[in-house]
Amino acid sequence: MKIDLNDPQFINSIVGRNWYYCFNADCPRTAECIHFIATKFKPKNVTCGHAIYPDANLDGPCQHFCRVCIVKTAWGLSHLYDEVKHVDARRMKYAVMSAMSSRTSYYRVHRGEKHLSPEEQKAVKQVFASYGYGEPQYDYYAEEIGFEHD
Repeated sequence: MKIDLNDPQFINSIVGRNWYYCFNADCPRTAECIHFIATKFKPKNVTCGHAIYPDANLDGPCQHFCRVCIVKTAWGLSHLYDEVKHVDARRMKYAVMSAMSSRTSYYRVHRGEKHLSPEEQKAVKQVFASYGYGEPQYDYYAEEIGFEHD
């Protein structure tokens, strides 16, 4: 998987309908911020919408800065509890559901409809660690395009 920030097709594939475009050419981080880079490839028929204002970085680094990167995602929970003691399994399952924000998200990850970001995987790992277990094992892993915020 390759990230090409000069490819209009690639940029438009990761930019959604409600994207925030940045027109602040004076920002020192324009070369790596996807909000600014996407502006170069904005479709001509998009004449209004969400924007990041030029004063977003007046009092320090821009809070909307976003870098495109490759992240390792995970999904599938059929063997997540294989090494977990039966006495801990039920409470851990509810704690993992909470770490994934909802029961719906939990089952979407289980079925592969949703992939866990590295941050979400870290939250699940913390649940396992709090019960004294090691690294959780998912059914599948993949490298995908993701975003990094500073």
